[in-house]
Amino acid sequence: MMAMSLAATDAWLQVMTPQSLIQKLAPLVSEQRLERFKWVAAHRRADFTLLLHEFYDPHNISAVVRSADAFGVGAVHVVPHQHGARLNQGISMSAEKWIEYQLYPHFDAALNALTTQGYQLIVADVRGEELSQIDFSCATPWCLVMGSEKHGMDYHLIKKCARAVRLPMYGFVDSFNVSVAAALLMQHILSKKPQQYITEQQQQRLVAQYLLRSIPHVDKILQR
Repeated sequence: MMAMSLAATDAWLQVMTPQSLIQKLAPLVSEQRLERFKWVAAHRRADFTLLLHEFYDPHNISAVVRSADAFGVGAVHVVPHQHGARLNQGISMSAEKWIEYQLYPHFDAALNALTTQGYQLIVADVRGEELSQIDFSCATPWCLVMGSEKHGMDYHLIKKCARAVRLPMYGFVDSFNVSVAAALLMQHILSKKPQQYITEQQQQRLVAQYLLRSIPHVDKILQR
């Protein structure tokens, strides 16, 4: 069964409140599953997100989305490669069902949207500052930018970001696999930041979305 799209869940949330959707749909899932939805929603971070720029390997996109979900990141923003931003469900373990997946036509569109939301962009680049030299303990919302597997980020795009960061390397190779690098960077940044979670109102909306995306034939149920 294909999960309901984000656009479709948003359409239902325009005609019904999260509370009314939860009240109607909660009896259709187990109490344990409903509590899991609530627990995950309560631990979604309000202070961190990701931007993936022109990834060409769907395995890498899927692996990053899976790691993002595991770290409590609720949204992944994507500027697609010319072949499109596909997800491999075998790698992502269907994490895309639970994460907002926002597409942009180009980097500047993503930059404008994210900075309007209050994020500062920090890009992974081998020429950046060493990770340990950056103070992540402030309340600044960060967006971690990961460039394409082959070429990383163009220099003129790096200059548009607030900071550039690199992971320490001690071997002969000069970079990690991009999905591994993303996971290492997320773990470090989020472990240093004071935890800021989404509001209770946003949590209720997420729980309603989780219910909408996990119940078979939910459209027919709600139209009764």
